[in-house]
Amino acid sequence: PAMTQRLVHRPTRITRPIRLDAAETVAAPPTITDGHVSSLPIQSFLPVIGALSSVVMIVVLRNSNPVFLVVGGLLLVVALIGGLAMALSHRGSATRSRRTQREHYLDFLEKLRARMRGKGREVRAAAALLNPEPAALLQLVREPARLWERRRHHTDFCQVRLGSGDRAMFSLAVPEEQNPVQPYDPIMINEVNSVVAHYRVVRGMPVTVNLDRAGQVALIGDRKS
Repeated sequence: PAMTQRLVHRPTRITRPIRLDAAETVAAPPTITDGHVSSLPIQSFLPVIGALSSVVMIVVLRNSNPVFLVVGGLLLVVALIGGLAMALSHRGSATRSRRTQREHYLDFLEKLRARMRGKGREVRAAAALLNPEPAALLQLVREPARLWERRRHHTDFCQVRLGSGDRAMFSLAVPEEQNPVQPYDPIMINEVNSVVAHYRVVRGMPVTVNLDRAGQVALIGDRKS
């Protein structure tokens, strides 16, 4: 019998499989370089020590003249006030420095959130185009450009959509502490870990299964689910 031939046109593929980005290392949070903010620096006690030595010398050498005792007492009071002022100034400077570092790092994290939200929208739109919802398949059947688009050598060959869910799409990491003497700011490390854990996962992504060389495939469960 006569054989018939039918030409099937397979246009060039217009969609490409999603390629995961390389692992990204997030900028490290600020470290605690000044120890406890409440600790007093040694320099604060130097004026007091100098004043005490002067008082001792006055008492030992000039104990017969009360004027020198009064002068020594005034020197001691001035030294105490100067040391206290130096300690408070150091504490306020350390607090301002840490607050400024936190503000700058929080600004960085906000920019990171905005960038990762944009990347999440892009990858979700690309995934919806590659593996559309069942309601969109009827429209795609009428469009010959999407028929038979996946060849054997494509990485998404024979991938079938099962539903939608959360998928880890981005690899974000925080550098480990390099110096235990200068640990990360505990508030900032918790903040960046929260951002990394949240934005490495994209919500509402198509969930697929690879049926290439799978043999027999069975779906078990409630038909309504």
